[in-house]
Amino acid sequence: MSLHWRTIVDAQLRNLVLEATDSLYNIQYSRLNINPFSGNATIKDFRFKPDTLIYKKLERERNAPDNLYDLAIENIRIENVGLKAIYYERKLNMESITLSSPNLLITNTEHLHKNRQTDPSALYSVISNVLKEIRIDKIKGEGINVTLLNKNRKVNTTFRNMDMIVTDWLLDSFSGKDKMRIYNSRDIQLSLDMHRIATADSLYYLTFKKLSFSTADRNLKVNKIDLTPRYPVRQFYKKIGFARYRYTIDGEQVTMRGIDVDRFIKDQKLYVGAVDIGKAELSVYYNN
Repeated sequence: MSLHWRTIVDAQLRNLVLEATDSLYNIQYSRLNINPFSGNATIKDFRFKPDTLIYKKLERERNAPDNLYDLAIENIRIENVGLKAIYYERKLNMESITLSSPNLLITNTEHLHKNRQTDPSALYSVISNVLKEIRIDKIKGEGINVTLLNKNRKVNTTFRNMDMIVTDWLLDSFSGKDKMRIYNSRDIQLSLDMHRIATADSLYYLTFKKLSFSTADRNLKVNKIDLTPRYPVRQFYKKIGFARYRYTIDGEQVTMRGIDVDRFIKDQKLYVGAVDIGKAELSVYYNN
C-alpha cells in the first residue's frame, strides 16, 4: 500500500513543482517513504534546483526573476499528514516538517529590465484544482547553511549552522494577500550562535554572538557585538600607511529594529530602522 501512495505522491509532487514555477525548477530525491497509516513520510537527498537553460531563456525574454534558489537537504521528515482531510475536504494538513542539514544558495542578479513579479495567488492557482489549502503547523530546520551570492556586485555572504522555525505556513485563496504573513507564514524565526565578517577595508573583524531574528517583528537581537582590529597596533598603521583612528568596540544586548529583509538579500547590506544598545565600550587609539 505504501508503494501505491509513493507512486501517486511522487508524480503529483514533481508535476506540482514544474507547474508552479513554469518549469524553472525541478525536484530530485533518492528515496521517498510513506506510511499511510501513521501519516508520516521521509525524503532522502532532496534537491530543489533551477533549470539554467530555462533561466537563460527567461533572461533573453526579459522576464527572469532577480533571485534564483538552489536547495539541498539530506533528510526531510514529515509527521501526521491528515490523509482523510485530503480525500473528504481537499485539504492537505501537516503537523510538522523537519529539515536536516539544508544547504541553500540564493543567487541575486539585478536585471535592468522589469523582471517578472511573483503573483501571490499564482501558486495557489496551480493547486486549486486539486486542493483547497495546504497548511503546515511547524517547519523546523537544523544546521542550515545559507549563501547569498550577488552577481552584479560580485560579493557573497555565508551563514553557517543556523536554526529555523517556521510557524503556520498556509497556502489557500487568501494567504497570498494576508499582510501579516511573509512567504506564506505567520513567523520565521532564525537563530545563530556566531557570525563573523571582515569589514570592507580588511582592517577589522565584526563578530556577532547569539543572534536571533523574527520576521513577525523584523527585529534582530544580538547578545554581543565585537569590532576588533585584525592587526596589532604597529602592523595596523604599517598596513594603512597614514594616520588614522583605530577602534575597538564591545557591545551587549543589541536590538536592531525594522530590518529590511528584501534589501538585505539583494544588496547584502543591513538596512535598519533603529538600534537599541544595552551596554557598550569604545576604545580609540590614534598615532600621529
